[in-house]
Amino acid sequence: FQPPRGSSGSPDAIERGLRIARQGVTAANVAACAGCHGPADAPKSPRYPRLSGLAAEYVMQQLQLFRDRSRGGSEYAHLMHDVAAGRRGPVLREP
Repeated sequence: FQPPRGSSGSPDAIERGLRIARQGVTAANVAACAGCHGPADAPKSPRYPRLSGLAAEYVMQQLQLFRDRSRGGSEYAHLMHDVAAGRRGPVLREP
C-alpha cells in the first residue's frame, strides 16, 4: 500500500494507516485490509476492490456506510458490515 499523492495526513497517521492495512489490529479484532484487498499480483477475489491509493476520507466514508449497513454493492457487502460493526468515532478511524 502507498498513500495517495497529495495525502494531507500527518506522517504518523499515514504510518498508522499503512500498519493497519498491512497487519491489522489484533487487539481490536481488525484484520489486515491487504488480506483481501491487496496489494498482490492478483486480488484474493476479483470482486474485492483494491484500496491502494484511495483517499483516507473516501475509505472512512465507505467504512461508515458499511457500519451503518447502508452500503451494499455486492454479495460480499456483509463481510464489510461485520468488519465495521460497532465501531464509532475514533474507534472507527483508529482501532
